[in-house]
Amino acid sequence: MTGRSGQVAELAGLLGQSSAAVLVSGEAGVGKTRLAEAVLEQCSAGDMVVLTAGGSATTRDVPFLATADWFPGGAGPGCDALPALTDAVRTRAGGRHLVLGVDDADHLDTASSALVAALVEDAGASVLLTARDPVADTGAPAALRRSVALKTVHLAALPEPDFVMLLQHVLDGPVDGLSAAALWRMTGGNPLFLRHLLGAGTESGALHRVHGVWGWRGPVGEHAQLRDLVARAVGVLAAVQVRALEYLAHAGPVEGRVLQSLVDPPVLDALAERGLITCTPEAASPAAALIPAQPSGTGTATAAAETPGAGPTGPAPVSPSPSPSGPASASVSEASASASALVRLKHPLYGEVVRAGTGPLRARRVHRDLAEALERCGGRVDPIRPVLWRQRAGEHVPSAALVEAASAALDRGDAALAERLASAAQGPDAVRVHGQALVAQGLAARAEDLLASHDGPPALRALNLFWGLRQPGRARAVLGEAHAGGPEYDVATTALALFTHGASPAHRIVPSALHTGTGGGWLVDNASAPLRAYTLTFRGRPAQVVSEFERGAIRLPGAWGSMRGATIACQVYALVMAGRLDRALTVAERHYRQAVERGDRAEVALVAFIHGVAYCWAGRPAQGLPLLREAYAMVNDQTIFPVETYIVTEYASCAAALGRTDFAAEVLSRAMRNLPPDSSVREHLMKGEARVEAAAGRFGLAADLADRLADRYLAGGRLTTAAESSYLCCRLRPSQSAARRLTAAAASCDSPLFALFARHGRALAARDVGELTAVGDELGRLGYAGLALEAVVAASAWAKSRERRAELARHTEELSSRCTGRIPPWLPDAGRGGTLTGREREVCELAASGMSNQAVADRLHISVRTVANLLQRSYEKLSIGRRTDLPTALELPPL
Repeated sequence: MTGRSGQVAELAGLLGQSSAAVLVSGEAGVGKTRLAEAVLEQCSAGDMVVLTAGGSATTRDVPFLATADWFPGGAGPGCDALPALTDAVRTRAGGRHLVLGVDDADHLDTASSALVAALVEDAGASVLLTARDPVADTGAPAALRRSVALKTVHLAALPEPDFVMLLQHVLDGPVDGLSAAALWRMTGGNPLFLRHLLGAGTESGALHRVHGVWGWRGPVGEHAQLRDLVARAVGVLAAVQVRALEYLAHAGPVEGRVLQSLVDPPVLDALAERGLITCTPEAASPAAALIPAQPSGTGTATAAAETPGAGPTGPAPVSPSPSPSGPASASVSEASASASALVRLKHPLYGEVVRAGTGPLRARRVHRDLAEALERCGGRVDPIRPVLWRQRAGEHVPSAALVEAASAALDRGDAALAERLASAAQGPDAVRVHGQALVAQGLAARAEDLLASHDGPPALRALNLFWGLRQPGRARAVLGEAHAGGPEYDVATTALALFTHGASPAHRIVPSALHTGTGGGWLVDNASAPLRAYTLTFRGRPAQVVSEFERGAIRLPGAWGSMRGATIACQVYALVMAGRLDRALTVAERHYRQAVERGDRAEVALVAFIHGVAYCWAGRPAQGLPLLREAYAMVNDQTIFPVETYIVTEYASCAAALGRTDFAAEVLSRAMRNLPPDSSVREHLMKGEARVEAAAGRFGLAADLADRLADRYLAGGRLTTAAESSYLCCRLRPSQSAARRLTAAAASCDSPLFALFARHGRALAARDVGELTAVGDELGRLGYAGLALEAVVAASAWAKSRERRAELARHTEELSSRCTGRIPPWLPDAGRGGTLTGREREVCELAASGMSNQAVADRLHISVRTVANLLQRSYEKLSIGRRTDLPTALELPPL
């Protein structure tokens, strides 16, 4: 009953009234029977007498058989006196309100239908009927309409939010947004279809769990139980109707005039009346809507419902149930005659199953017919469909046409289709587009084989070697051997400089050299925007990045999902770092919905990741963790490694903030082992390690890591991450020197937020209660509730007057209510070894973890004697006598 509780209460209220008559209509599988059962259960609990019956094809010709158990002993179906039967049922009610429930009421026999009408009209009974057809003119609905006002309630399929809630409840766990949206589109929100689809996915292994998140990978239609389900839903069809469904299943949405050149209009009208096809009068997005359907066995549930990679907006959600005034009751043949009208299958699942059941020879004939019909009818200029259909028909297609179609598919975001088309062509252009399609899908090994063996574009090959195969040395060699220049070469060398410790350090990169418009080639058009946004952001210019996005100077790439997702991530991160957190959350949520509609796995992972990061900055890690876990679950061997590193770092940091420090440490350790030795993104994992150590209560180690990272970032010109690390160091181990470094870093950046961070650092070092309170107020106003809470708690710990502490306690309570998740354990406190110096605490933490004095000395690059002296001084300050007392004295978690 997910999403139906309001309807249950409303219908139960109606049936409590005398002579109320309600018909619940809707397609098979939407839950009419279950809804009626829930309503009647509520009526029964309300001291009403409930009698139920069900119509069927086997009982509709036998009088009173369906209602036989309504009568008390002695009055049965053999009695043909309607008044006597009415009185018998009324007597059974015993003066209480009578409610009748009739399932499949349009199949109820004539005699029982008359009895129902008499009980409603003469005895004041209420009745709840179910039927597929809202205007059914047989059975109980027809009998009631002659005597009472029959209220019709259309039960639609589940909207997407309710569908996702049901899906997660059934699977007892989260589902990645890409799979959830695809399953919703595939089933049209029909619970029965979902039940069978999940059963088929479980049986085949297509539905599986990764890191606790469910996802669907693989084709949909090749399951026997789905074929049986669709066969029952479709019913018996004439041969000409089957052919019409085959055309639509293989074509996807197609212009009505093209379809009418293959199928007689009365056939289309008959299919529409049965709810199998629908007509859209106007194509809202022709380029998106007309990408052809994907052949069975190659698609995944993460693709768009009818059309893989269906352009920038994705396919429109399918409304699974026709309304009396919708296309099903109008003439589809007339509506589809319009030049802009599109005809499509009512349920995407029908297309999946029909394609899976079509033999190869028949599929070739279908595609040949479609291509010829499109050429006969003319219309929209479409470089993809004629070429693709001719190719699928087994005909020869010139390489130039294949390359043009592949390029168009790639520009629309369908890299898989572009790969299929380009792989059938010959020549340098075919290799270039084929390589681009493989790189866009993250198929790095295959891309390298192609580009290396066919002398592909050096810049594309270098980026693939570096981002895809994690081989920066070979990437540099390819660029060096090419002796090339130009925009593509600049993009490749910039990427290498940003993410490795190579010969071109990041601080020497000139962002203005990165082309961000269009027309520079596929690689430039897709990779320059994220590289420019990334470079500017991490060089301390997040406010400039925000401005460039707002005025259109940086635009989102259209054809490469990873790059589009990376650009969105840079935009949201820049908003966070510029002090516009509320805007960052809004932008992230909007882009997440759009990414799910587009159906690109890499893009969804990146946008989910940055959305979770924004929640963490808002002090709401409990809301950020599901998004970060989803992103982590979607990481695979096709994910470019800088992206994987950032996702892993933020997921581990968020999990640690919620108390899962051991798990977080293991996640980071695995990621570190998989990185190239000279990769600069190893430092990002170290930033995650500092957060994890801090969350585990090892503040000395965390502060030391943050301190070293801040110096390293400053030396490399990465001012934004330098400010972040300096800020963490100030909060973990306040000092004047740390505050001065943070102030200097903030002064070199354009973000007002960093100036606020510097104020926070200076106030902590000085224990300035008034300034900490003011900083907390400003951080809270900007939405950074977790950081505001830290500032206010610190002020409260150091406030001297009772009135001030009481005021700050109220402020602390208000900020705590805005935060969801574990409170940082490093908040100022008189305990937790607060009298120890930073180095003493660091040595104690390492010793408490089980390390020997020699191991501690090696780790910190100090002598064993120094370690022993520091430990002895710490024992005296903490009033303990031995090493095993350290975890308790420092309030460290157990090993």
